[in-house]
Amino acid sequence: MFRGKWLQYVEQSMLQAVARAGAVPLILPGGLAAAGGGDPSLEALEICHGLLLTGGQDLAPSSYGERELRPEWAGDPERDAYELGLLAQARQLGLPVLGVCRGCQLLAVGSGGRLYQDIQEQLPGALLHRSQELYDRLEHGIERVPGTGLAQIFGEELRGEVNSVHHQAIRDPGELRVAARAPDAVIEAVENTGDRFELGVQWHPEWWSKGPEPVFAAFVAAAKERALAG
Repeated sequence: MFRGKWLQYVEQSMLQAVARAGAVPLILPGGLAAAGGGDPSLEALEICHGLLLTGGQDLAPSSYGERELRPEWAGDPERDAYELGLLAQARQLGLPVLGVCRGCQLLAVGSGGRLYQDIQEQLPGALLHRSQELYDRLEHGIERVPGTGLAQIFGEELRGEVNSVHHQAIRDPGELRVAARAPDAVIEAVENTGDRFELGVQWHPEWWSKGPEPVFAAFVAAAKERALAG
């Protein structure tokens, strides 16, 4: 909100990552549903070839059947409801889906899963996964699960380093399978078990600056395949 006006925006690096991978990003704003009518953003998905769920504010515990442990962890239930609707529509249309950070957690919640509301409070002894001082410079290792789609994206190279800016984490992935974990066993990636591309990563691959980014490349490749399929 700015001077009493609600804003909707997306970080430029996210759009650039999509464009560098060879696709044109289209922003679908929320809150457009008229009383008693449909949501034009949901309808707009029919002309899209993939859905990218971005980072942002915490998911509301009420979105996965819990109450917030602290008032500041109440999240954004309106955004949750809108994006869960987008996810359901994308799945119905058979679109590839990529979830980043919050988007990764939303994939789990949209698959019947649950979250840890705060890693430090609910997982004593866990690694530091968010630092106000380091922000996007905080990194830790991950171990990709052999045989998963994520492992294939990285040529079955199972170990990697990722940035980390989250204080919540997936507790139960629901119908999804775990594709990567941190050394403290915190879930760092999830994916579906079928043929359709659906991947959630807890880190921010759009901040990658060491050459072509494999996660976005795989997502856009799946979107192009969906476009050719009609």
